[in-house]
Amino acid sequence: TVTATGTAPFTDQWRKGSANLANGVTGNGSTIAGATTATLTVTNTQLADAGNFDVVVANGINPDTTSAVAVLTVSAVATPSTVAWNFGAGAGTESAAPTSGLPADVTGGTVTSGNNNGTTTLVTAVSVSNTYSGFSAGNNAGAAARVGALNPAAAGSAFFQFTLTPAANKQLSVSALTFGNRSTGTGPQAYSVFSSADNYTTAIATGTISANSAWALHSPAFTAVSGTTGTALTFRIYGHSGAGSPGANTANWRIDDLAVQLTT
Repeated sequence: TVTATGTAPFTDQWRKGSANLANGVTGNGSTIAGATTATLTVTNTQLADAGNFDVVVANGINPDTTSAVAVLTVSAVATPSTVAWNFGAGAGTESAAPTSGLPADVTGGTVTSGNNNGTTTLVTAVSVSNTYSGFSAGNNAGAAARVGALNPAAAGSAFFQFTLTPAANKQLSVSALTFGNRSTGTGPQAYSVFSSADNYTTAIATGTISANSAWALHSPAFTAVSGTTGTALTFRIYGHSGAGSPGANTANWRIDDLAVQLTT
């Protein structure tokens, strides 16, 4: 809003930058009203509406006067989404892709496994989740884990991995991760979560696992991870510190009901 003093009547012309504004829908999708009145209103405001606004006031007697600049700052409100995987409802519905919550501006998310001790089928209905609150039963993802301390090298500790890719003009941030877990007597007794944001250098979540063939839900303290604009983020959940003599080609570690808190 502008206030002018002097000899009335006054005329007003609002500008963005040095360009005169006109009433109606803009190319950004916002709507301008009052472009030639004392009060300018922008509705359905978009990020592209941000900028420097002023108004030229005239009365036909004195020289035209330009107001001080009013700076409009527009901030995007990021809405968190919970992206979840339950790996399907049972035999014939197996899927390692996200089950729900994947935003329209994010793609990917299919879970894979790595550093398997031999060959295993990723998604099966074997040893379904059945104990923690909210378990989905149905299918789960399995891996054959080696024993020993965390080893992220090839042929080292087994891991589950997924990649989320934002639209070209978007940035990803992940603030939480949960998953159900089942480990047999030769399976992992600890887990460590890493991300591609720092090339898998520093663990962003860690925890212990009971290698007792019972399902448990893990909601670890999690260091939030943000990528750069248009760049994918990959997450790996490593299982390690197991003992004994695991059989090759045998899934001794399973996860289910994986979920991340994601913001674009």
